[in-house]
Amino acid sequence: MPAFSVSMSVSRPMKILRVLCTVICMAEAAGAADTVGGDGVIAIPAIVPEPGVGGFEELTFRFAFMQEVRTVSVRADRPVYLGARNASKVATIRSGTGPDGWLVGYYGSFMADPQQDALYTDLLGEFEKIRAGSDLDDDEYVELLTAFVQSLPYASDYAQPRYPVETVVDGRGDCDDRSLLLAALLDRAGYGVALFYFGEANHVAVGVASPDATFGDSGYAIIETTEKSLVGVPPGGMPPAEDVCVIPISPGGKIYGRCAEMLAIHQALLDAAKTGDQPRYNYIVAHLHDRSATYAWLTANESAA
Repeated sequence: MPAFSVSMSVSRPMKILRVLCTVICMAEAAGAADTVGGDGVIAIPAIVPEPGVGGFEELTFRFAFMQEVRTVSVRADRPVYLGARNASKVATIRSGTGPDGWLVGYYGSFMADPQQDALYTDLLGEFEKIRAGSDLDDDEYVELLTAFVQSLPYASDYAQPRYPVETVVDGRGDCDDRSLLLAALLDRAGYGVALFYFGEANHVAVGVASPDATFGDSGYAIIETTEKSLVGVPPGGMPPAEDVCVIPISPGGKIYGRCAEMLAIHQALLDAAKTGDQPRYNYIVAHLHDRSATYAWLTANESAA
């Protein structure tokens, strides 16, 4: 049987980030919030709920996780959503500030805006129901949140980063939109979180604190959000680790500890593709969001061989 290629790669067109910045030595920016981190940031975007508008956006999401279709239903405050959509995405930074001096504050402002707290609470409440019903541990909870975000359709028609409330209500997003959403959820769930910013490639991914298999010795396992992929395993086409700027979001207290199993699954997928073992390959691809069962299946098959 001829070998075939593995299709786990960053195949989506990478977003060209158009971060709008006003570069000054000192400034007073009307309507902008105080910095949430990054010494070079003077003023950052903030959500002002749309006045004269009421109501909620009722939202339902369905996605596969551990061989079940999961359902999450939340509602988003319409004035907050419209305020986020219409908000300026401009940051004011000090002259001469490099990316590592302003990215923390800039991206942090999109995740930490308090106008989104109610949405985060609703989302995490739904995920906690799934967690309790399926008796998920901390590692599986990371995988659950990842599966949800990766299930959102990809869209590359946004010139600037968007608030998580925009991504949730619109039900789609590109690399930084979806990475901001996942990082915000992991942060509020108590995990150590970072963003990986690839300046040359104009790409963003998520990092979750991990004791092993970290990306470029960063201390974080990488999560690609734009397609179905394994936690801790950089997909093919990912820019090299030396090109990354690590943006710490939260030290958290929880870590992800299953990178070794994810790497074993990934290696088994590569081996199946190389040898042309179609049934084995198909099984792994169909169970990428069921790490514990897939690893157990691989271990059992190896023991029986």
